Amino acid sequence: MAVTLAPVVASLRLSRPYLKPPEFLWRLLRMPKKEITGVGQLVPTRATGVKYSVHYGIVPLGEIKQHGRGMPAARWEKLSVRSASTQQIPDGNYFLHIDDGRVFQVKCIEGQWQYQA
Repeated sequence: MAVTLAPVVASLRLSRPYLKPPEFLWRLLRMPKKEITGVGQLVPTRATGVKYSVHYGIVPLGEIKQHGRGMPAARWEKLSVRSASTQQIPDGNYFLHIDDGRVFQVKCIEGQWQYQA
């Protein structure tokens, strides 16, 4: 289901040109519509020699531009990770190597998976 808020943003601009639309509207407009799913390798950040084969699902967020200097703060966003086998994956910090060559830094705290956006 595609979300189009362009008419809402346009009406805000026309009715009150001095008002800027709320940030959440811009975030929704910039948000990609596709979820990245597939099979990848989950490798602990500490060199243990262990690899887990996993199924993952990542919903990439739109970029929020920061004005001024400095680096933006690191944001941790949710993702889904399931073991390809019945093997249980312990909590900790990992690197997720996905099939197109990208690498994500992920962490698991009490079964909740997050990636650094």
